[in-house]
Order: sequence, then C-alpha cells, then structure tokens
Amino acid sequence: MNRITEWIIDHPRRVFVLAGLVTLGFAAAMPFLGVEVDFKSFLDQDDPAVAALDKAEERYGSQEILIVTIEAQDSVFQSEVIARIEALEDALDDLPGVDEILGPTTLQIIEGEETQITVSSAAAEIPQTQEEMDAYARRLLSTSRSAGILSSEDGEAVAIVLRLKPSADRIAIAGTVEEMAATYAGPERVSVAGLPAMHRAMSESMLRDLVVLMPIVMLVVIGILYLSFRNRQGILLAMPVVGMSVVWAVGAMALARQDFTPFAIALPIMTIAIGIADGIHILNQYYEEAAQGGSHRAIILRTMAVMRTPVVMTSLTTAVGFLSLLSSLISAQRVFGAFIALAVLAAMVLSILWIPAMLTRFDPARVPASYATNRLGRWLGRSARPILRHRRWILVGGAALVLGCLALIPQVKVETVPQKFLGMEHPVVVSMRVVDEYFGGSMQVGIEIDTGRRDGLKDPRVLGAMLTLQEQLDAIEGVETTASLTDIVREMNQTFHSDDPAYAVIPDDQRVVAQLLLLFTFQGGDLGQFARSDFSSGQIVARTKLESTEQMAGVVERVQALIASATVSADVEQVDVLRAFVSLFEKMPASQALSLLISAAAAAVIVAVLMKSVIAGLICILPLLMTVIVNFGIMAITGMPLDLASLMVASTAIGVGIDYAIHLTQRFRREVRDGASIDVGFETTMRTEGKAIAYNMLVVGLGFAVLLFSSFRGLANVGILVSLTMLISAISSFTLIPALLVSWKRGFLTRGR
Repeated sequence: MNRITEWIIDHPRRVFVLAGLVTLGFAAAMPFLGVEVDFKSFLDQDDPAVAALDKAEERYGSQEILIVTIEAQDSVFQSEVIARIEALEDALDDLPGVDEILGPTTLQIIEGEETQITVSSAAAEIPQTQEEMDAYARRLLSTSRSAGILSSEDGEAVAIVLRLKPSADRIAIAGTVEEMAATYAGPERVSVAGLPAMHRAMSESMLRDLVVLMPIVMLVVIGILYLSFRNRQGILLAMPVVGMSVVWAVGAMALARQDFTPFAIALPIMTIAIGIADGIHILNQYYEEAAQGGSHRAIILRTMAVMRTPVVMTSLTTAVGFLSLLSSLISAQRVFGAFIALAVLAAMVLSILWIPAMLTRFDPARVPASYATNRLGRWLGRSARPILRHRRWILVGGAALVLGCLALIPQVKVETVPQKFLGMEHPVVVSMRVVDEYFGGSMQVGIEIDTGRRDGLKDPRVLGAMLTLQEQLDAIEGVETTASLTDIVREMNQTFHSDDPAYAVIPDDQRVVAQLLLLFTFQGGDLGQFARSDFSSGQIVARTKLESTEQMAGVVERVQALIASATVSADVEQVDVLRAFVSLFEKMPASQALSLLISAAAAAVIVAVLMKSVIAGLICILPLLMTVIVNFGIMAITGMPLDLASLMVASTAIGVGIDYAIHLTQRFRREVRDGASIDVGFETTMRTEGKAIAYNMLVVGLGFAVLLFSSFRGLANVGILVSLTMLISAISSFTLIPALLVSWKRGFLTRGR
C-alpha cells in the first residue's frame, strides 16, 4: 500500500484527472434518473395483500381516488356555487386518464314508479329558485350513494370523486386537477386529497428538499471544518471527496435504472455528513505528523500509513451497516441501503487516492501551531484519567441505562401510513382531514366477492349474504360509510314500487334482480367498481378516516374475522391498501431486528478480522448496541414512531457510530504498544484522536440535523434521532470502550509491546 501512496504523491495530477473523468461519467447518467413516490410500489410485491390489491385494480380499475372538496361557510346549495361545481365536473370528466367521475351534479339518481324508472344526473339543470335548490338537495341526500359520500349531511361541503385508470400518470393528473380546481373556485375553500395528490406533493417536496437542504448541509460542514482546523485546508481536502461520492452514487442509481425515492433524498445529505469523516481524521493525523518534522513526502507517507487501516475499517463497517437494509421489507429502503453503501465506499477510495494527492499541494509549514494544543484537545486529555478512575461506575451506569431503555422498547409504536411520513401538518394531509371530517374518510376498505360464474352476483342469496356482510362492515368502529351493488338493487326495487320503504330490499327472484340491473344500465347507470361487466364478482367499498396503523390493524383484524365467518357461496377477500399497510406493520419489528443483527454481527466480524482480535470486535460493538437501545428508549419517551423512515436509524447508528470506537481503540492500542502507560496512552488518545472524533461527531450530528428542515416529518425525525445517536455514540466511545478495555482485556492493549 505504501507503493500506491508513493505513486499518488509522485503523480497527483493523474489522480485528479482520473477522478474527474470517472465523476463526469457518472454525472452524465444523472439526468436519466427516474423518480418514484408511490408507496405501494415500495411494498413487497409477493405479499398476498399487495397481490390482492393488484388483482382488484386489474378487475375494477385503480383503487386510488382523487377527491376534490368544496366547502362553503353556510351552504354549498347556492345556484352560483352549483354552477361552478358542474363546470368543474364537466372539465374533469374530459381529462385523459380519468376512468370514472362521481360528483354532486353528475351522480346518477334513480327515480320513477312501476310504469317508469329513470336514471338521470342529480342536476340536469342548475336550480335557480330556493324551492328548486331544496328539492335538489333532497334528491342528492336521498341516496346512500351520495349522503355522507358526495354531500355532507349539513350541506356545508360537497365532493367530486375521480377514479383514475391504472395506466394513468397519476402525479400529472393530480397537478392538473389542482390547477383546474383553483380555476373554478369561488369564495369557497377548495382542496384536493387522495393518494395521487399525496404522491404529487411528495414529488414536489423531494425537489424542494434537494434544492434547500443540500446547500445548508454543505455550509454546515464547511463551517465546522473551518472552525475545527482554522484554515481552508480541511475544506479543500474533504469537500471534493464527498461531492464526487454523491455524484458516483446517484449516477450509479441512474445506470442501474433505480428510481429516486423520498428515502433517497437523505442519500446526498448523509453522504456529505458521513464521507467527510475520513478527511477529518486524515488531516488530524497529518497535522500531528507535520509537528514531528521531516520531509513533506515523509509526512504524507507516515500519515497514510497510520490512517489507511482505520479508514478502510470504518468505511467497511459503515457500508455493512447500510447494506443490512437489504433485509428491509421496503424495496426503496433496499435501494437506499445499497447506494448509500456505495457512496461510503466511494468516499473511502477517494480518501485513499484523492486526499494524499491533495496533501502534496499543502504547505506543512502552514500547519496551525495551536492545533495540537487547542482547548478542546486539552479538555479531552484532562478527562482521560477520571474516566479510567471511575470506570466501574461507568460500566454500572451504562448497564442501568441499557436496562431502563430495554424496558421502554415495548412502548415504541410502529407506523406505516404515508401520512405520518409526510407529517400531519403537511398541506396534502390537511386536505385529507377535510375528507375525513365531511365524507367519512380518505382511506378505502374493499371486500371482493367473487362467485366464479357469470351473473353470480344476480343471485338473491349471494346479494343477501353481501348485504349482511356490508351491514357488519358498517358496524365496525372506524368505518364511516359503505356501498355495494346491493344498494343499487334495493334502491331500484324501492323506486320501482313507488318509493315504498318496504321494498328497499333485495327481490327473491333472480329474474327480477336481473331486470332491475338491466334497467339501471340501460338508463345509463354505471356500476363502477361495484361489479364486473359479467356480474361474476364485485366489491363492497367502505370509507374510513383512520390516521394510525394501529387503528388500521384493528379494522383489518375485524374485516378478516367477518370474511372468515361469511356465509356467501363465493370467494371473499379484502382488497385494499389498508391490508397492505397492516401487513407491513406486522412484519416491521422482525425486519428491524434482522437488520440490526446483520449490521452488528458484520461490523463486529470486520473489526475482529482487521484488528486480528475477537475481543476488539466485541468491545467496539457493545457501546453501539447500547446506543441503539438508548435510541429506542428515546423514541418511546418522545412518542416518535418506528416508521418507514426511522427504520434506517439503527443501521445508521451502528454503521456510522462504530467509526468512533474503531478510531479510539486503534489509537489507544498504538499508544500503549509504543511504550506509554495505560493512563498516559489514553490521555494522549483523548487529546489527539478524541479531538478528531469530536469534530467528526459534530459534522455528522449537525449534518443530519439539517434534515429537521425537510418537508417530510419522517426524515426530520431521522435527523433528530441520528444526531442524538451520534452524540451518544461519541460519549460511549470516550467512556465505555476504555472502561471495557482496561477492566476486561487489558492484554489486548499491551500484547505485542
């Protein structure tokens, strides 16, 4: 390896050119990077819940809906308001990609008597008089397909529901719908909700985060580097490394045809915060070697000889920590884990190649004389002896903290809903709460009844069992409204019998059912997702306004119990996104445990192999496990959930936090093996390497803290948690590791002296 460093020192320009050409190659691929924000696409496609949802979309069209809500201060039932709503419905109906539209003026109302039944739009003409408006409002609220679904019971709000084609560009349509809604809006409050609107908001938020957060994290890192080393050398040395690492990782994503997701937003920010560490430690060692004197060439060679192993070791353990995310249930996290690991390894390669080449451009005579004896170094050095003197109390205190946090872990809540990732104050989530308030909820529950035979749904016995199932579904807490083919059949039957409520039932004769449905469709009625064209299968659809996965799990459990006890002679299955989210919810704790086990075991093995000591691997990983446990304790105390974003925190804590343990252990052992006593060796370690670890912790902690300004609540929580874990990791490295080394295996330090 010294020969490689010698070649780099002799040919720095070749290194610059080679690194520049590789970076340009990856940069050329970046414009082809795709973007994906649909959370359903991140789920395990082999999961039965996801497979059922896909099957339902193939049969009935997209299960995702856009909901345009119009709220008035007093009542929406005013001529000018209804006129604007009708114009908006007509415009929305013409949009490419819209499969079906249901609105307060276009909803098909069933009216008539024994001699004649008509199915017509709720508002064929805009009501002009108060009498006409009252009659229109009564018509709209008279059908279960509108009351509480398209029109609020108090008349303060109405909704237009758009069901999109599976092949539609949902983000583009959501944007068009928002623009059109704003164009047709009057003084009323108009908002757009639904998963497509959420996906559009996430796409815009991703762009905003990249534009805003990247400059902030770069300024934070540059500021800390300058304050740490009191010159521009640290900036010139380290910033190109992390900049090129970001380009290599993102360019590789594009070449691998992997989409940029909300999770990947953190990739460039984390790469800058993490990748800067190698430069800090190398420059710290360079200043130490420069103070010892010698030729510039010798200084660089000594620096890299000392730092090469720690740089490789910390990079490998960090990469392995992120690669443990390959066990995640979420495809977007697996992609993130793979490419953030690639970014870390890129930073390692560039640190070994680029940094010594850059050091040839430095002047060792300009090394700050005060660096070796600055205030931070002196303070850390003075703390060494008290730490060793009170090591037993430190071990007891650490064990007590771990036990206390372990007791809190069962209180950590698991969340999988996208609303929590966005944050409850995000504009699109606020729009969803409007739907929850007036129209029974923005989340859909779907139960498919598949008879497996043509016209199977026309069988009165099947319809009767469907109605029973629908009524039981409606009785579940959290379910607000339900609808199915049974509503149309009962409404048609009642209308056919002069609106006699006694006939709001399903006819006993299948021929009568068939005639009623034929008449409904002949009059222009649309069955939508209630039945397939051959009436072999259909859905019971419900609305819910659940805001947590725990609530969803309760509803899904009750729905599954209803399905298990259903007496209908058909295949019955839940086909909705709730079931998919709950399936993920049930698997997340095991996935998190597996990820932790993989990252911890792999990191310990790497340290043990490279340090040639199993004890070293165990000692370096124990404080990190404590940090992870404390992290979960903090989550329990603060109420932060284990969600789609915070799943990454534990792997990050182990992968990044172990760097501190490795650097401190390596330096401590080197000092003792070079002849220093335990006390003096640790004091020197704290004064020198401890200072670099402190700077490293500040860069990583404050770099991640930038995520607090993210548009995504989930990523903001990650910023808080990782910043705290970096602080805890540094403190545990300064205290627990020397306490363990001296109390448990002092021979590890002195062997080979």
